[in-house]
Amino acid sequence: MMSAALLAMALAMQGSARTADDLRTGLEDGRLCGLDARDNPRLLAEVRAMPRVEPFGEQGDYVQLMDRNNGLIWTFTLPGKLAYPAISCSEFGPRNGKLALRQSMTCAAPDPEECTLFFELNRQRNDDVLRILAEDDPQPGT
Repeated sequence: MMSAALLAMALAMQGSARTADDLRTGLEDGRLCGLDARDNPRLLAEVRAMPRVEPFGEQGDYVQLMDRNNGLIWTFTLPGKLAYPAISCSEFGPRNGKLALRQSMTCAAPDPEECTLFFELNRQRNDDVLRILAEDDPQPGT
């Protein structure tokens, strides 16, 4: 379920049309969304300590945080759980005149299949967010 705060943030950034465009990238110089992502626990503590960062969702295997200052959703896997250590940073923004989520991820889990599953679950979550936005604001003529 999408929080009202996320919906408001996304609606404020949307263009006239939406796409489920999903850019998956790995680490560039050890950074994810501008922050050093080589140490999952340290980065999780750093993001939690930032102003205007709120819990967005937590399940047994991961924690999600919404950074309202930068329009980011962070997902961190937890120790001993699926795909640990894995981190995802998703950013709302325009792309080719449409609302898109740029998703950057890293995963160093011993089992590559767990990383693939983590990447796919994050992509599906982003698709769901964009689908909800599209349903809430139908395009003219629909």
